[in-house]
This record gives sequence, C-alpha cells and structure tokens, in this order.
Amino acid sequence: MPAWLRLPWTTAGGRWRRWLGHGLFWVVVFVFYTGYFGRAEGALGPSLVFVSLLLPVTIGTAYFLTRVLIPRYLLRRRYGFFALYVAYTLVVSVYLELLVATGIFTTIAGFRMGSMTPAAFDILKLLAGMYLVVLLVVAADLVERWYQAQQANVRLRQARLEAELKLKEAELQLLKAQIHPHFLFNTLNNLYSLTLTRSEQAPDAVLRLADLLDYLLYQGAKPVVPLAQEVAHLASYLALERLRYADPAALRFRTEGPLEGASIAPLLLLPFVENSVKHGLSRDPAGGWVEIVLTRSGDRLTFRASNSKPAAPAPAAPAPAAQAPAAQAPAAPAPAGGEGIGLANVRRRLALLYPEAHHLTIRDEPDRFDVVLFLNLIAQPAHAVPDRR
Repeated sequence: MPAWLRLPWTTAGGRWRRWLGHGLFWVVVFVFYTGYFGRAEGALGPSLVFVSLLLPVTIGTAYFLTRVLIPRYLLRRRYGFFALYVAYTLVVSVYLELLVATGIFTTIAGFRMGSMTPAAFDILKLLAGMYLVVLLVVAADLVERWYQAQQANVRLRQARLEAELKLKEAELQLLKAQIHPHFLFNTLNNLYSLTLTRSEQAPDAVLRLADLLDYLLYQGAKPVVPLAQEVAHLASYLALERLRYADPAALRFRTEGPLEGASIAPLLLLPFVENSVKHGLSRDPAGGWVEIVLTRSGDRLTFRASNSKPAAPAPAAPAPAAQAPAAQAPAAPAPAGGEGIGLANVRRRLALLYPEAHHLTIRDEPDRFDVVLFLNLIAQPAHAVPDRR
C-alpha cells in the first residue's frame, strides 16, 4: 500500500502500527473537537467534558459502520438492509449526541446557559462536527477496501498469467520434443538407404547427422538462435537429403538478402522442409521436385516451401465378371499433399511464439503444395522457453 494511503485507521502495516495509528487519529479528533466545540474565552472545563463524552459516540458510530454494516450488508449487496440499518444508526447516534449535550447542561452546567459550550445549543453544528469525522472514517475505509480489492485482482491476474505461461512453456517443450523423433526417423532412413548401397557418401552423411544432432540438442533448447545459424542447419539437412536422390538438382534451396543481425526461434522452419521433401521427392523420386526459398527484407522474413505432388494413379480396368475377385474393403488413400502432424505442430508453435507477428498460407493444388510464411523478425518469440543448461 502506498505510504500516502496508509491513513491511521487503515489495516495496513501490522497490528501494532494499526492500533497506534487509530489512537493517534482519535487524539487528533479530540483536539479538533475541543477547538470546534470549545468556548472562545473562559474555562475549558465544560467543553472538555462535552468532547470527552461526544468522542465515544463518534468512535462507536464510525466503527459500527465500517466494521459491521459495510462488510455485512454493503459489500454483500444487501442494499436495502444496509440503508435501513444506517438510518437506525443515525437515529441512535443523534439521540446519544443530544443526550450528551442535555446531560452536561443539567449536571455540570447546573442549567446555566453561560456555563455551557455554545455548540450544545446549535444542532446543525453538533451534527456537522460529529458526522464530518464519521464520513471521513467511512470514506477512508472504502478507499482501503477498494485498494485491497485492486491488489487482490492484480495478484490473481498475475497468478493466472504465470500459470498460462508455464502451460505454454510446457506445450512448447512438448512440441519441440515431437520434432526430434520425426527428424531422426527421416535422417536414419537416409543413412539406411546409403548403407544398403555401400555408398562412399555414408561417412560424410554420418558426420552431417552428428552436426544436425548437435544443433538439435543444444541450439534447439534455446529461446532464439541467429537466423544465419538456423539457415545453415536447413542447408545441412537438405545436403543430407540430396544424397538419397539421383538428381540432386530436384531439391533446390536458396536465400536472398542478408542473414546476419536477426534471430528466430530454433527449429521453426524445419518441419516445412521435411514436409516438402517427404511429399515431393520421397513419393516421386524420378519426377518430383522441392524448392525452398528464404528471403529477408529488413525486418520481414519470407519463407516459401514448394513441392510437386505425384500424379494420381489411373483407375484399374474392371476384371471380367467370371474372374471377379471377392469384394474387398477399399484401402485408405495416402495423403498426397500434404499437411500432417509436422505442419500441425508448427502451426501451434507459431501461434504460441509469434501470435501477432506471422502470417501462414498453405495452398494445396492438384499438382503442387505451397507453404508461404511471413514472419516479423523484430518481434521476440513470446513465451519462449529459456535455456536452463
């Protein structure tokens, strides 16, 4: 609570400080009452007695409003009961205030007007002096309750944001973990095909795989990596893929614009490349093609991944009726495009890391599949999982 708002009657600052503040506040009120209700000249005795009797009425009224009626009725939105009991409280407090004035007039002053404090005969001054203090205490209590409610809301929102952040971090970790087996499966397939033919390129492929795994395990755990490093990782992966195909030119990759001085979330583009290779060349090694283009213009990154789609097989001619085989359940067609788990993964990562700083377009045409990603490089990835190594 701000220091300027720590009024003496508030509950901030601990129990002893609170009670000390209450005591000091009512001492100030006593002094104020003495000056407000006292005589301009003459003995202060009757005035001090009057104030000493009036102050408990003021304290009781103020605390009954702030400690009983406000929390029990006003804060629970029982406005009718609150208004009714406030009216009762005012009637009782006015009665007690007049009783104090009358008692002093009859006992201490001995029915002598000259011995009485002038305020005892001014009902408006009596009410104004007492209820000015009561209203001040009630207003301060409401301000304190409002401030505490605001602080509770801030803490609640902060706790909710922290919980959402932890949940998103866990989801990002899971999405990253899903990339690893997918990547290893593809690269081990490459090595398997090379070892079957006892290719001389197998040792080089093993070294490239070691570099890729090093990047995957260590750089991939960071929130961001240099763009040039991410592009080099893609180039190494594509070089490893080219070893599998007779026509390396069918797998094209080029960059345009400077790569230095920019950062990107690691392993963000790899699923697009894997998807294009899988559906463009793996299913049609003879006639398929893949083209990857990465362009940087200022703070804008444009990534395009395109691949061919194999032609749909011609339907087989029906067999003669005499030789017709037994009916079989039709086989489920394999996705030719296509958008699989990898693209669903990267869609979610983009939504978590670059919620307002990316635009992804996927076009599935009869003869080709295109992915176009526009990324704002100024925006730092949101909810990026920090490197805890």
